[in-house]
Amino acid sequence: AIILEPVSFFGLDIGDTQARVIQLNQTSEKASLVAAGSIAIDAAKAKSDNPADWQAVSDKIRQLLEEVGIITEQVVFSMPEADVFSRIIELPRMSSEEASQAIEYEAESYVPYPLDEVQLDWQILDEEQEENQDEDKMRVFLAAAPLNQVERLVGIVEGAGLKPLAIETDTIASNRSLTNESQKSGCVAIIDMGLNNTALSISNQGLIRLTHNIPLGGKHISIAIAKDLGIDEVAADKLKLGLSKLDDVQKNTIRKVYNQTLDTIVVDIKRSMDFFIGQSYSTKIEKAILCGGGARLEGIVDYFSTSLGLPVELADPWMYINCADALSSQQLQQMATVFPVAIGLAMRKEK
Repeated sequence: AIILEPVSFFGLDIGDTQARVIQLNQTSEKASLVAAGSIAIDAAKAKSDNPADWQAVSDKIRQLLEEVGIITEQVVFSMPEADVFSRIIELPRMSSEEASQAIEYEAESYVPYPLDEVQLDWQILDEEQEENQDEDKMRVFLAAAPLNQVERLVGIVEGAGLKPLAIETDTIASNRSLTNESQKSGCVAIIDMGLNNTALSISNQGLIRLTHNIPLGGKHISIAIAKDLGIDEVAADKLKLGLSKLDDVQKNTIRKVYNQTLDTIVVDIKRSMDFFIGQSYSTKIEKAILCGGGARLEGIVDYFSTSLGLPVELADPWMYINCADALSSQQLQQMATVFPVAIGLAMRKEK
């Protein structure tokens, strides 16, 4: 029998209210699932500036790893788009070596923080010549993360006894798991609706062309419902996620309230899409993929499809992974919209 070497790292997504982990075996053409799971974390402690608070989150991550059976200490993790400044810039076409110096110089004009207070990362988006591409210019994805945010996440990860292998943005990770670069999956928008923010990214041929963060998420829908009905946020959450148990009158009342928040998000998304097309990145966006906790809202796929005038589908990051019997189909379905980031991190191939 052929003995395959064990996978040397796993993906860790420290979200607003949950930590998610996944390990894949990438020794064959199609990655296979080794282990995956999630655990609730204290959101306030996860975001705290006080290192003493981080250990509670670290302990939860360690508990989760023991529960799902992940033993490797090497981890790839991510930062939410809301904590990162990112932008696509244009530079004269040059080699990667030349770009390294040029980008650091250019970054001073774009990054809204002193460069000695951020961790800078970049990626040339169009290294291969494409049709209708300006031969004299190239597009570069520039990301800058405040060092205090990087140190917080590294502190949580190291507190769990783990060794950071790489850190990237949620958007890069989810784009990797939801668009198949080898199949050149056209022009796709990914809408990741979290608790506090909604992150939009648009990719063409598997490469990110635009990112945008909208400071509205599932929490703001709950606040609107609570305010309108005179109830607390916990009760509003239950109503928001349990629409199927309500009669038509109650259902319509709540939908009307949460559509007001969704309308604001849609206006922002449309503005970004119009800008994207205006920049000649593509003549049209073929579809949108919806993920994050907000994707669980009843009727949200139809709402976005109608509002954006696009085909919209729920995220299915498992389509490029051989899951065999590792998890039940029901578990996979429940995890699909909230695991794209963790899965994308575990799919990372560059070391």
